[in-house]
Amino acid sequence: MKCIDVMIWIGRSYFKILCNSEKSCAIPARRTTHCYVHEAEWQGCCRKIPTPPQWIVPGQSKVFLVHQDNLKSKTKARLFGYFILERTEILTALLRKVPLPLQNPKKVDDKDGRRLIGKCWDGSRIVSHRYVKGKWIPTGDREPEPPVDTLCKDGEELTRECWDKSIITTHKCVNGEWVETKEKCPDPPSGGCEDGAMLTMNCPDGSKIVTHICVDGEWIPTGQRCPKRIPIHNTMFALPRSCSLRLKPGGIYLVDARSAEVTDRFVEELQRSHIRQEYSDAKNDQDRAKCIRKSRALFERIVDEIAGKRRHKTRIPPELRRKAKLRGELVLFKDPPIIERYPKAAFKGVLRINGDSLIKQISDGVSVATIDYCDWSLTGQLATRLKTNKAIAKRFLRELSQIIESELENRGSFILPDMCRFFVVGRKKRKGRNPRTGETITIPARKVVKCSKFKKLSEAAERCSCVLLESSEQEEN
Repeated sequence: MKCIDVMIWIGRSYFKILCNSEKSCAIPARRTTHCYVHEAEWQGCCRKIPTPPQWIVPGQSKVFLVHQDNLKSKTKARLFGYFILERTEILTALLRKVPLPLQNPKKVDDKDGRRLIGKCWDGSRIVSHRYVKGKWIPTGDREPEPPVDTLCKDGEELTRECWDKSIITTHKCVNGEWVETKEKCPDPPSGGCEDGAMLTMNCPDGSKIVTHICVDGEWIPTGQRCPKRIPIHNTMFALPRSCSLRLKPGGIYLVDARSAEVTDRFVEELQRSHIRQEYSDAKNDQDRAKCIRKSRALFERIVDEIAGKRRHKTRIPPELRRKAKLRGELVLFKDPPIIERYPKAAFKGVLRINGDSLIKQISDGVSVATIDYCDWSLTGQLATRLKTNKAIAKRFLRELSQIIESELENRGSFILPDMCRFFVVGRKKRKGRNPRTGETITIPARKVVKCSKFKKLSEAAERCSCVLLESSEQEEN
C-alpha cells in the first residue's frame, strides 16, 4: 500500500478560494487578499502544518486540500485538488539586528575600564574589547548562535567571505543537520596598519561584521562571528500570501515546486541587493518602510520573470484529464468530489492516506469517495472500523484490559468472544537453570495466566501466507 500522501484542511470553502475573473486577481498583487487558485498560478502553493511528517517523500507525495464547504453533514468534506510536494520548509528567526561596528579607539578617552559594546542579532549586548593600560584588549566574548533548523540536504555547504576575500566553508550538512567545519579565516599580516582601521567580512545572510581592528599598528581580533544558519525565508520582505500566512518563526510549511523556485530566487536576489542590511541600519520607521517597499517590488519582479519562463512540472494523470485542470502546480478538480471523514469533516494537522486509491475512486466516478487511511496500529484500525477517533479507541482498549485484569483476579477466568479463554493455573515448585550463568536454581510455586484459543484463531493461522520459522528457531530468537 502506498501511504506517502497527505490530506490537509485549507480553512476556506471552494467558493472563496476561486474567483470567477478570467484575469488573475493575483498579478500584480495590488490587493490585500486574492483567491487561492490565482495565487497558486502566480507564486505557488504552501500549507502550514504543526509538525513535519517523517513518511512524506519530496517530489512524490501528493498534498490533498479539503474543506467542509457548504455541506451540512459533519462527516463529509469536499476535495478541491492536490499539489505535488517539493519540500518542507521551516521559517527561521530573522535577524533583527546585526552586530554594530566597533567604536574607533581614538575617539574614546584613554582611561582604563572603558569598554566597546556591540549589539547582537537577538538584541543582546557583548563586550568586545576593554581598555587596559593604554591598549584595547579583546575580551573573547562572542554573540549567541541563532537556532539551527534541521532541514538541509546532505552535501550542502555554508560559506562565507573572509577579510582577504577568500572563501571558507563554515558548515556542512550531515544527516540533515548543519555541522560546523572549524575552518577559520587567515590571520591578517602583523604590523603595517593604521590605528582605527578595520577588516570587515560579509556573512552569508547579507550582514557585515568587523573581524579585526588595528591598535598600535597591529591587527587585534574582535571575536565577532557570523550567524550560524541562513534563514530559509525572508517573509517580512516578500509579498504576503493569502493561502497560508508566513509570519512566525518556527512555522513548518509544505510547498510545491513553483513556491520553492520563487523562494530560492528571491533569497538569492535579496542577499545581493543588501536590502536586509539597509533595513538593519535604518534609523526610523520611514526608512524601514522604504526597504520593505523596495524588497516587495523586487519580489514581484522575480515572480513575473519566473511566470514568463517557467514550465509546469506537474502532470495530470490520464484518468483525471477530463475531471481536473492544472492551475500552476495545483491540480484543481472541476467538480469537487465529496469524501467521508469520521467523526467529523473538519480536522487539524495532516492525515496520512493512500492518494492513489482516492484518485482511482474519483476517476471511476464515485459520488462519495472513502479515505483509505494508512494507520496500521491497533487503535488506528479499530477507530477506522468503528467510525470513531483514536482517542475513543485507546480508551476502549484500556477499559478492556482493566476488565480482563479484574475478572482474572476475582473469578480466575475470562472469555474474549470468538478469540480465546484466559484462565489462571498454578505451577508447582521446580528446579531450573539460570540461562546467564548455567547455575541450577529453584523456581518457587506461582500462578500464571494461560490462553486457550478458539477455532476461529486456529483457522486464521492455517490461512496465514507469511513465512514462518520452525518452533525451535522461534524459541531461540
